[in-house]
Amino acid sequence: MAEIKISELTSGSALDGTEIVPIVQDGSTVKVTTQDIADLGGGGGGGITFGNYIFPTNSGMVINPTSIPVNSETNAAGVTNRCFAIPFIPSSTITISGIRLKVNSSITGSNARILIFDNLINVPNNKIYESSNLDCSTTGLKTATTSQTFTAGTVYWLAVHYSANQTIAGFTPTALINIKSSTASPIGCVYAYRTDQTFGSFPSTFGTPTEVVSGIIPGVQLIIA
Repeated sequence: MAEIKISELTSGSALDGTEIVPIVQDGSTVKVTTQDIADLGGGGGGGITFGNYIFPTNSGMVINPTSIPVNSETNAAGVTNRCFAIPFIPSSTITISGIRLKVNSSITGSNARILIFDNLINVPNNKIYESSNLDCSTTGLKTATTSQTFTAGTVYWLAVHYSANQTIAGFTPTALINIKSSTASPIGCVYAYRTDQTFGSFPSTFGTPTEVVSGIIPGVQLIIA
């Protein structure tokens, strides 16, 4: 059979995911579908990418908005009335049914709230969601039920607001997005922002942001709808 150049093949129609293509895997040629390939990038609904990780987005799955799996967090000590916000840029559009945090060290009578902000020039801006008080007087997972959609390629800010200095599971800066260079330290990177507001109903905007370039930063987990 004569060899045919790719440019000489008949053009295909719109893909539906069932088409078979050959790939080399572990030294052998095998067949996969175009849907299998799409799922690797998160575009086919099979997962959402963050760094080098691909997290499944099946209903009920819980994901971290970072480059580490769930339950691989470390301790982030709180500061009374302080709100920390980390950036989240989903690779595919997802909808969540809940958002939660994990209390590792409790304080009697303490609470926290989870917030979501939109983005303005890589800084948290308008509040688009705020949970009710989450009881931090005991350790464990604290979940807020909510339906929120995150659009692929859009910058969001996921935040935790402390009422006291309880400890919540969080992330090292290397697990987070380097959102910009620090204005305070030109060789540094900004991984989060913080602001101080009296605990309770949060204002409609984030307020005066302070760059966070180091330390353990409190975080949340997302429950896929």
